[in-house]
Amino acid sequence: SDSGSPPLSRIVAVNVTILDVNDNSPVFSSAPGYASVVDENTLSAWSFQVLATDADSTSNSELTYSIVGGNSGDDFAIDNQTGLVSIEHSLDFERTSSYNLSLLVEDLGQPSRNASSLLRITVVDLNDNSPAFGAPLVNVTVSEATPLYSRILSVVATDADSTTNAQLRYFISAGNSKGHFSIMN
Repeated sequence: SDSGSPPLSRIVAVNVTILDVNDNSPVFSSAPGYASVVDENTLSAWSFQVLATDADSTSNSELTYSIVGGNSGDDFAIDNQTGLVSIEHSLDFERTSSYNLSLLVEDLGQPSRNASSLLRITVVDLNDNSPAFGAPLVNVTVSEATPLYSRILSVVATDADSTTNAQLRYFISAGNSKGHFSIMN
């Protein structure tokens, strides 16, 4: 309004735009924590979703995800836009039984802000290895005067699996029709 008599005034609309400052770091929605996957899992059969948010707006809240450590053999990948962790190469418990993936989420603000978290993935052993003897054929000569229940041979087999999948039982599969021999497990 002016100072004249009578005072005259005019109203004008003013748009005020508040520009976002990148003052918030991304936050994982929940700590990724723990996951498990079965040994020899097919590449497309397993995934784990990681989620994060950022309280800023515009590009300051747009997020990218990455794996920055613990990914021996590059066995896992993460979709940099969605945070979906997937298997990149076939897993084998006997090669690597667990992974500690260091995850990073960062916003696209200038300067960029980020957060990190750890995802521990345990590979569950599948019974995928057969027992193996050290030698495929063993010849033993026994005197007919050998006392009953004498130990005449010790054999050792191994199984590369773990836990119950590697526990072995021995039995005679052929050639003992009269029951002269027995095995002590």
